[in-house]
Formats: sequence, structure tokens, C-alpha cells
Amino acid sequence: MKNTFKAIYGSSVTTTPWDRPNLIRLGQWWNDMLTHPSIDDYEFYLTGNFAEKIFGISELPTWDVDVVVIGDVKSPFKLKRLLNDGVQLGFNNKLMVDITWQNRLWDITEWQLPQYKIRPSLSFTKFVNHKEERIDFEYDKMVQIMDDFVVGEFINPAKSWSKAHQRYLDGHYLGISENLKKMFK
Repeated sequence: MKNTFKAIYGSSVTTTPWDRPNLIRLGQWWNDMLTHPSIDDYEFYLTGNFAEKIFGISELPTWDVDVVVIGDVKSPFKLKRLLNDGVQLGFNNKLMVDITWQNRLWDITEWQLPQYKIRPSLSFTKFVNHKEERIDFEYDKMVQIMDDFVVGEFINPAKSWSKAHQRYLDGHYLGISENLKKMFK
């Protein structure tokens, strides 16, 4: 029997499994992103385990690329499109891009307030051979912008921050964040 796969994140859907990230696929994704009408409205930072593997000391395996979008939100509609398009362009390049807007880059050495995050959706769902794996994203407070597009506020450390902080304490992370506009200039 043939293996089946489907992933849904916001309005983005793929039936093609992604590969582990590498710089070539990231560069192809970034090239595609450069044509986006909102690209000049924000700064884009590579963070997380892939950034730590490339520019830091991590030897931990990863299946995704974490991209943080920073800048004033001029239009929630345009930001939602940017985040969803970022995910879909990743899928098109066999890359899982976990792209989010945040009010600031996280300092993984110390939790700082306020912390706000916007994701393409409140959940991510993957089906492998018809078995569902679902992640529901949680915030301490939420303000709904539209549909399942919300501004999430963290008062207590976010799960993803706590994971990165522990990896920092364990000596796997340095706290790397690379500006993609400068990286691929």
C-alpha cells in the first residue's frame, strides 16, 4: 500500500512530504519570498534549530525552518497572506517553514515581557498514512483578528521559548538569529 501524506497549516496545504532543511532549499524559498508584495514591510530572521546548526553549535536533528517576521503590522490581511504564502512557498520547495510574526526576537537566555506572536493559524495538522497529528498553538491571552488568525500574548514563557531556553542551558544553542535579507544579499 502506498504511503499517504497531507499537511495543513492556515490556508496552506501539501500532499508532498518535506525534506530536512538545507541552505539550498532555504535559498530557493527566500528567492520565491522576494517577489511577495509585503516583503519590504518587515524584517525576516532565521532562528531556531536550523539557524543554530548553520551558524551555531547545534547537532540536533530538525525537520523545519523557523522564520520570525518583525515589524509594525500595517494590515492584518496582508500579514495573514504573507504568513500563509510563506508556508505554502516552503511546501512548494519541500521545506517546512514555521513562519510567525513576533513583536521582538526572543532572548533565549531570559524571558522578557511583553511577548506577542501571530501564526498563520491556531493549529497545524499532518496526516501520515491517515493517522492525524495535530498541534494546537496556545497563548495566555488571545485577540481574534479574523477567523483563526489571532494575536497571541504570552505572559508565562511559551513552550517554544522554554524548549529553546533548555537547549541553551544544555549547550546546544547560542541564541542565533540571522536576518535573511542580509544573509542572501
